[in-house]
Amino acid sequence: MRIVFFVFALFFSSLSFGGFKPIHDKALEEKALDALEVHLVAEGLIRDDAELALAYEEGGKSIFFFRVREHEGGDELYRVFCSKARCRFSYN
Repeated sequence: MRIVFFVFALFFSSLSFGGFKPIHDKALEEKALDALEVHLVAEGLIRDDAELALAYEEGGKSIFFFRVREHEGGDELYRVFCSKARCRFSYN
């Protein structure tokens, strides 16, 4: 019975990632960086300080995570949402 429960739990936990598709579109990545650049400049950083950590598509939205190393005493993670019309960032 434990084996059946284990297989059942393993199967359903793998379904939670079924809706995510990785993004490999450089043009969309540049658009997301453009949206983030305004905030980076306001904090005294440059565009090259941000590196892509993760990018995926979910439900018609593209979501990018950018990491800035050693900013204000630690790593900072920014999330940028892109739809068809525009991109906007938020702190993670």
